[in-house]
Amino acid sequence: MIEFLLMGAQAAGAITDIIGKSQAYKTEKLAIGIEQEQIKARMDQERLVFQEQSLADLRNLEQTLASQRAFAAARGVNPGQGSALMQMQRSITEFRNDEIARNLSQMFLTQQRSTQLRAKDLERKSARDKFRIGLFKTAFENISTMGSSGGLGSLTLN
Repeated sequence: MIEFLLMGAQAAGAITDIIGKSQAYKTEKLAIGIEQEQIKARMDQERLVFQEQSLADLRNLEQTLASQRAFAAARGVNPGQGSALMQMQRSITEFRNDEIARNLSQMFLTQQRSTQLRAKDLERKSARDKFRIGLFKTAFENISTMGSSGGLGSLTLN
């Protein structure tokens, strides 16, 4: 009879251990999911910042070109010729160079955030595998303990 009590206590301990590990895994999984969502939000925010910068620079280019055309017209020069044309082309080239640099920066940040997301996914998978290993370890420990402590293996029916 005492053997049944010991086995019951052992089973209760195993169940408590499994529940505890399950809750810890769920909490860790949730935390990793939140971190992944934060990274995605940062990616979206950074993308918007780059788009706003690009739009502001485009507006600035339009104003600069309009001012250059007005200045050339005030001087009586055709804006599509000579030094007026060169100034406008220089402004456009500077804008394009800024766009290229901005796109490279955005691509670098996006790649960095994507790497962070992959790392978090690996962390989540590692936590899942750790949880599964813990479950199997608990199960095998309890099975081996029951057999060696006179548990089910030592029971005889009269």
